[in-house]
Amino acid sequence: MNIGWDFRREQLRPEQRSHYVITNGGDQPNVIPPLASVWYFFRELDFENIKKNYEIGNKIAEAAAMMTDTKMTRKVVGVAAPRHFNKPIAEAMQGNIDKVGLPQWTEDEQQFARAVQRLSDGKEDGLPSTFKKLEAPPAQPESGGSDDIGDVSWVAPTVTLRYPANIPNLPGHKPITPLASIPFVLFARKDIPANNLKDLVAWLKGHTGQASAGMNTLSLRLVATFFQKQTGTQFVIVPYRAAVSVIEDLVAGRTDLAIDTPIRLPLVQSGNIKAYAVTSEARLAVAPDIPTFAELGLPALSYSQWYGLFAPTGTSQSIVDKLKFAAVEALADPVVPARLAPFGMELFPHERQTPEALAAMQKADAEKWWPLIKELGIKAE
Repeated sequence: MNIGWDFRREQLRPEQRSHYVITNGGDQPNVIPPLASVWYFFRELDFENIKKNYEIGNKIAEAAAMMTDTKMTRKVVGVAAPRHFNKPIAEAMQGNIDKVGLPQWTEDEQQFARAVQRLSDGKEDGLPSTFKKLEAPPAQPESGGSDDIGDVSWVAPTVTLRYPANIPNLPGHKPITPLASIPFVLFARKDIPANNLKDLVAWLKGHTGQASAGMNTLSLRLVATFFQKQTGTQFVIVPYRAAVSVIEDLVAGRTDLAIDTPIRLPLVQSGNIKAYAVTSEARLAVAPDIPTFAELGLPALSYSQWYGLFAPTGTSQSIVDKLKFAAVEALADPVVPARLAPFGMELFPHERQTPEALAAMQKADAEKWWPLIKELGIKAE
């Protein structure tokens, strides 16, 4: 049944949420149990669609039983309800919000907000200085399945509160699916006197402020700065316009370090530069002898640059669905990973090729890097 549901899930409304757990799968490997059971949650925005998904699940279970010549039974053990919020509590909370007032935004925060709005061709009025009036829940929500908040709201008075720090007047976007990811590798000039990461860190600490690292993008600068904070080292970050110039100076010995993608690994294999660690969660198939930062005791440096497919906010759901289907179908072609592998790029597993996974990745990156961006004083221009 689970395989059938996973395939059918791709054809359901994006608003739905479904989860399952195998509560009884047998007690021995490679032995078909006399009884197996699975527990499903079907969630949606309203009761009508919850019921539709429940009926689809029943059909898949019945078909699985017919396919395996077994019998099945089902039992409803609970109900996932749409959200049902409490107006009196919302009004009381709004009264307290009015007394407390909005945060006092700094001029730096307002400048950053206006710069982002300018880049997005939005109205440049910065972060809000006044409250919106209390609003009722939308009659027809556009996203978010019935969840634990919805379940609780029918048995206990419930409201939701949003902190007013999101920058307004932005076009926004709809996540469609993650595409591929590529990690970073820490490289060094070939004659640097360190044969592993531990020795390199020791060498850097012995040459505080003297070593140099070429970086040509903001993302690489962030990774390099994060590396310094995690290892207690300090070196000069030299800005470059082009990646090829970074590598040329590293090969020539004019700089000491660089962080780049696995595309530079042939220079390691030819002895022109050294490689110490990779930011991926697992070792690279194209360079299995290079350890990960996590292996070397620096799990916080596990990070991969990723590519995802988005659509502008307002794009019809039918178009979003078609784009997701086409992207996932294209990624399933064996030619795609074969073409990406030489560059150190990997596709996301099929189960992570979802809008929810892409949105979660975006949120996680913001939480990981924003404190460092703020600390460094990096501003949009």
